[in-house]
Amino acid sequence: MSKRMASTALPLVSNSARAFVVSARAATRIALLTLALIAASASAQAQVTLTHGPITGAVDANDATVFTRTSDVATVAIQYSTDSGMANPTSSSSFTTNANDDFTSNIQLTGLTPETAYYLNVLVNGVPQLTAPFPTFTTFPVAGSVRQFKFIYLTDFAAQSSQPPGLTFGTFSAAAAENPKFVYIGGDFDHSGPITIQGKRTMFKLLYDPTQSGLADFVNKILRGMAIVHCWDDHDSGPDNDSKTYSGWDWSYQVFREYVPMYATPAPQPAVYQSFSYGQVDFWATDMRSQRDDEYDVDGPHKSMLNATRLGPQSELAWLENGLLKSSATWKIIISSDGVANPTVRYPDLWAGYQTEFVALRNFINSNQIKNVVFLTNDLHFGGIDDGAESGFPEMTVGAVNLLIAPGSTCRASNVGKWDVGTYYNDTGPCYQYGVITVSTNPDQLLLQIKDDQGNVRISYTVNAN
Repeated sequence: MSKRMASTALPLVSNSARAFVVSARAATRIALLTLALIAASASAQAQVTLTHGPITGAVDANDATVFTRTSDVATVAIQYSTDSGMANPTSSSSFTTNANDDFTSNIQLTGLTPETAYYLNVLVNGVPQLTAPFPTFTTFPVAGSVRQFKFIYLTDFAAQSSQPPGLTFGTFSAAAAENPKFVYIGGDFDHSGPITIQGKRTMFKLLYDPTQSGLADFVNKILRGMAIVHCWDDHDSGPDNDSKTYSGWDWSYQVFREYVPMYATPAPQPAVYQSFSYGQVDFWATDMRSQRDDEYDVDGPHKSMLNATRLGPQSELAWLENGLLKSSATWKIIISSDGVANPTVRYPDLWAGYQTEFVALRNFINSNQIKNVVFLTNDLHFGGIDDGAESGFPEMTVGAVNLLIAPGSTCRASNVGKWDVGTYYNDTGPCYQYGVITVSTNPDQLLLQIKDDQGNVRISYTVNAN
């Protein structure tokens, strides 16, 4: 090769080498950037945490639904085990949370064993969030089984956003010590009356937070210790005395479905009524708000608590009547958060203001010889039990669990009326309480009890099956 040719060829080799070096450096930078992005993504995922839950509802013999909420978008799965230390857990299918649902999830567990205690952990992006003692619930017996059991009724909670710091309430630990199979949480779960979708979500976030004033035992011993069932009233679904005309029902319904693990229901949006069974008892948890006419309408055939939307055979009223008619259970319990049956209370938003419909319902039950119907109610902020003399059915109404009352003021939200068995209230301060319902066999009986925040019995009545 001539010197001229060599001199012209050398730059070509040099440029090729430079291109190779540049290419290698670029590839290295890309690889490093990729690793950095992967590391950043992994770090971001690791920083997403469980903020609320797990809370278990919609429980039957073989299934349950578990609510959770994460701090941001994340993949969530439920680990569950029959071992209290979470040995050999099973994992549910995963669910990716999103901002549209406020990062909540309601994950169904299937194939469970009846009457078995399960313990829960939550995986957020594959990372376990909890340590022992783990949240727990117990599955229900096979439908139609005969069992002796008890459940508790908690209702009329304070507006948590207004509670002063440092509170403690004995109500929740006393109720948990009853060792109930489940808890029914009545309406007015909060008295804040949230209007915006964010306000409605905030209400649940506060109620589900064990660091909130006075709620540690409620969250740790109740929400994380047993199955829940819940239906709303006015102060937790929207403004005071809301009815079918409330403009915010779509938001209320969306948030309820985000935050409450509820039973499958034929209810049309925005209704949230549900039915379920435990052993020889059938339950109907009624929605006494979204399906009602205004309380100040004149009573008559066209004023309804359960069919204001005029759905006919698809209405809540038809659902309740058909359910009662088909039930072969020993006991039929109608739970009505704002449906106090006793007409002597004479409060217009209770059945007293809808007597035409209530009398028709009572006549339907009696004419079809439907036996052993009992009402469980709330909203009056005091406890009372009637043997059926006033409304035609045994009824227990349960008062507030943690509403603060100024010294010298009454805990009652209404006049007392007549309760043949007895009442529990305080006209000079609070009357914290909860309800206990014990189902017995041989003979078939229901023991209805109102207990105070120390677990002392204040009213008690035994209903014998017909």
